[in-house]
Amino acid sequence: MSSPYNAEPHQYPTTRYPGQTPVPPVGATPYGAYPPPTTGYLPPEAWPAVQRDPRNPPVLANPGQRLGGHALDFLFVFLGCVVIGIVFLVIGRVTGRPGNEPEGGALLVCHIVAMLAWVVLYDPVQTVLWGRTLGKRCAGTRAVPLARPTERLGFGQALGRWLLDLTMTLVPFLGLLNALWLLWDRPYYQCLHDKVVQTAVIRHRG
Repeated sequence: MSSPYNAEPHQYPTTRYPGQTPVPPVGATPYGAYPPPTTGYLPPEAWPAVQRDPRNPPVLANPGQRLGGHALDFLFVFLGCVVIGIVFLVIGRVTGRPGNEPEGGALLVCHIVAMLAWVVLYDPVQTVLWGRTLGKRCAGTRAVPLARPTERLGFGQALGRWLLDLTMTLVPFLGLLNALWLLWDRPYYQCLHDKVVQTAVIRHRG
C-alpha cells in the first residue's frame, strides 16, 4: 500500500489575469536578476544594455573614439620627435661640435637612432606595459587580442600592429583608407592593420 507521504503534490489550477507577469519555474532566473554575461564583443549600440550588467563584458570602442585616439597618438609621436630634436640641438650647442666634425656626425647618428626608437617603440612598449598608449588613454580605449579580449597584447603583436599602421600611413591614400576602414567594418570595427594582426579596440572603463 502506497504511503500518502510519497504521493505527488496536488497541482492547483492557476489563473492568469491580463497584464500579470508569469511566475518563473523553480530554478529559473528570478525576476529582475541579471542575465548571464554575454560572451564575445558587443557593438557600440548595445552599450546602454551593458551598463545594466555589473559584470561589464568587453564592448567595442565606437569610431569616434578610435579615430580620436589614433590622431592623438600620431600627435604625441610628432611632439616626441620635436622634443628629441631640441634636446640634441641643445647638446650640440653646448658641446660646440659642428655637424662636419666626426663628433658632430656621431651626435647626428645618435639623434636619428633616438628618434627612430621613439617612433617605433612608442606604441608597443606602452601597450605591453599598460595595455594602452597616451592617445588611447585620453580616448578611453585600449587594444586587445581579438580572441582574448581580457588579456594584453604581447610585444610581437603590439609591434607588428604599430609598424603596419605606420607603414600604411606613409603610403599615399593607404593610410587614409586604413584609418577609415573601421567606419564600415562589421562586427569588430577594425582598421586594416587590426585585421592583419587580429586585434580589436575596446572601451576602457575605469
